[in-house]
Amino acid sequence: MIKFTDIAKGDETGVDKINKNFDMVEQALNLEEKKTVEVPLEGDWRNIGSNKLVLTITPTGASLRGYIADKDSYLVNSSNSGTATAGFGANAPIAQLPQSVSFRGKNYKFSVGIPVLCALGGAGGNTGVNGVRMLDSGNGLLYLYEVKDNVQGNGISIYTPVDMYEV
Repeated sequence: MIKFTDIAKGDETGVDKINKNFDMVEQALNLEEKKTVEVPLEGDWRNIGSNKLVLTITPTGASLRGYIADKDSYLVNSSNSGTATAGFGANAPIAQLPQSVSFRGKNYKFSVGIPVLCALGGAGGNTGVNGVRMLDSGNGLLYLYEVKDNVQGNGISIYTPVDMYEV
């Protein structure tokens, strides 16, 4: 990059101020565009294939995406029974969102403030149910706000915005 002092003559103080402004703009352009953090699953929940549960952070917000199922689902292993054993409700979390992630020089925490609808797909479960509600217990701990029979061997497709707070 050509420095302003290389092409301009004049007041040293003014030239220094302009160079500092150019340096700040250059640093801003080099900042991260996005950051992805893999969110570990809790208990008997498993990722389906290579579709891990991932938190993506951008300058405009954060989102959570993944495809998960009960460890005994046919979608996790074709030789499984299909009988759901993963717990449901506030006492059986799906995953824990990170409590602090550094992005662009600031630290953020995350939550799902209101219940979000996650699509069901795959095999088994209550065929009359197309989706389940996912909730945050207030500390980033995600759980299903549904009865166990609604999910059974189905996969849960998670793709939702996530609240992002500076800490």
